[in-house]
Amino acid sequence: MKHFCLLTWIFLLNATVYAQDFIGMQLGNYAGVFGLNINPAVNVNGPNQFDVNFFALGFSYESNYIYLEKSNIFLAGLKAAKLRPNPNIQKKAKRNISNPLYYNFFDRRNTTYQFYGNGFLNLPSGYVNIRNHSLGITIRDRFLGYANRISPDYGYYYYQDSATTEMWLDPMKLGLLHYGEIAFNYATGISTSGEVDVNIGATVKYIIPWDGIFLRNNVTKESIKIDNGVKIPEGADVDFDWFSGYKYDYDNDRAIYNLRKAGNGLALDFGFTIVNAMVGDDGNASKWKVGVAISDVGKIFIKKGEVNRFQTIDTVVYRDEYFSEVKDLKRFREIANAYAFTNDSTNSVVGSSFSAWMPASVTAFADFNVANDWYLSVHSILRLPMKAIGLEKSNTIALTARIERPTFELAIPVILHDFKYPRVGLFFRKGIFFIGSDNMTAWLVPQKLKGIELYTGLRWSGNISYRTKRKNPKRITLKCPVW
Repeated sequence: MKHFCLLTWIFLLNATVYAQDFIGMQLGNYAGVFGLNINPAVNVNGPNQFDVNFFALGFSYESNYIYLEKSNIFLAGLKAAKLRPNPNIQKKAKRNISNPLYYNFFDRRNTTYQFYGNGFLNLPSGYVNIRNHSLGITIRDRFLGYANRISPDYGYYYYQDSATTEMWLDPMKLGLLHYGEIAFNYATGISTSGEVDVNIGATVKYIIPWDGIFLRNNVTKESIKIDNGVKIPEGADVDFDWFSGYKYDYDNDRAIYNLRKAGNGLALDFGFTIVNAMVGDDGNASKWKVGVAISDVGKIFIKKGEVNRFQTIDTVVYRDEYFSEVKDLKRFREIANAYAFTNDSTNSVVGSSFSAWMPASVTAFADFNVANDWYLSVHSILRLPMKAIGLEKSNTIALTARIERPTFELAIPVILHDFKYPRVGLFFRKGIFFIGSDNMTAWLVPQKLKGIELYTGLRWSGNISYRTKRKNPKRITLKCPVW
């Protein structure tokens, strides 16, 4: 059925423009405020005493569900590639599908499918180091999204044109969250032996939720194909919570979006680093450093949302024509309820307040000065799965080689996304400008294109020196890099 899971497609259409982990810009000695994303204590021993990020943005998308056949991003932009449909079903197809976005990649070697997105827009942010203490503030708008444990049976192409009459929908979760974030960071050194420093740090994040969709299928249930529709036997059990400033004005046939605060949220990062205090050849950088942190432990609390619980007692039939005019989530819920609960469209609405977990994870890194300006680092992210409603990150491990100087940096991260899918990235920094991607091959090499990523921005960093004269008070002079 074309509209069988409209919510999922809304999620996908949003997730494709959001953002992976932006590893290339976070690991260097000159990463600045972006280094706080991997460890809140990372800046205490940094070579710069202050860092200001004027502007930065990034987006990425990664999936093992759909792909472009023999393509890269430039070719895809020229519409020179086709989405690959399910090869097991293609021979049984009775007609072509007009919208290729409904085609899905199908591979029985994968027991489930996943999507991950993680994007950001940084507003002016920065930090300053004062006598072994680091203080920072980050202001940004973020998009996070994921879906996992999606059954291989799920897909429009599979449903519409296969001879199979049943699709099994396994327990799955999906989430999409758009929010503002104001983060305050403090870190300090707690121990030094003359060669090794131990630092701890914490970041407190105040979260302003704008829009969100959370869906959880609680039981494995089959759906049965009928002509121009689908039949769901009794016993289905789905949680569906959402909040948004988007709605559709059906009377005037126009979309309306008002950015509005739907509640509040709080998250915490905590970590420590151990840093070799022996300076490098440039007089600034450390010889090696390691760190471990736990990130995004917290929740959002929604007061202006909608909580739904779909529990079907009897068999429910949904037909395509029921949803032909659906253009927002509210109308979708009303129609779905009307047919599932004997025309009582409010039956499944159980409230307007709910909470959802942020995507908690454990991160670890090790960074080594190999020779002169050459560095090698290892970085890993391990998500903490949540049984309750919330968000989850992807698992990642990366090995990054880089050349690093105060005004120039070139890094090549080799990434194993979700511990399965290899990626090669590229990061470049010159003066105040930086640009990079953790999936550079997607831009250049024709392949089974499953994901994209790009990030860029402008930042300025330097040092503060103190000059004292006998008859004058102390003066502060900014010594900034020469571009």
